[in-house]
Amino acid sequence: MALAKLRFDNCVSQGDVDEALRLMRGSKSSLADSGGEAGARREDSVSLCYRLIREEARRQRTRQGPTGDASIEVPYSRIVELTAKYNIKAEEIRACIQEYADLAVWTAVEDMDGNPVVHVPDEDM
Repeated sequence: MALAKLRFDNCVSQGDVDEALRLMRGSKSSLADSGGEAGARREDSVSLCYRLIREEARRQRTRQGPTGDASIEVPYSRIVELTAKYNIKAEEIRACIQEYADLAVWTAVEDMDGNPVVHVPDEDM
């Protein structure tokens, strides 16, 4: 809401919500940090997972070009590949998917194996 006020807008956008969540997480993690490199920015696992999914959706959209589809599908198996080098656990991936689905940033449906498939809308890429 603060960002909407800064823009003199009566409507809160999804970007405003994303920024508020990012700021809250950053605030919480800075309280939890005890030491470490001064000024180093650390992303929590949910924020990192969100960023990796969005970046993958952008890459897919760039490769595909305009298709008429309003969203890009990112399967769970691809998300696991993207997050593996960051040691993000399966429950953290699922928490990320659920959190942003609850916020209606994207939709998540289960595939035949019961794994989530994330549909990232074009406006969130």
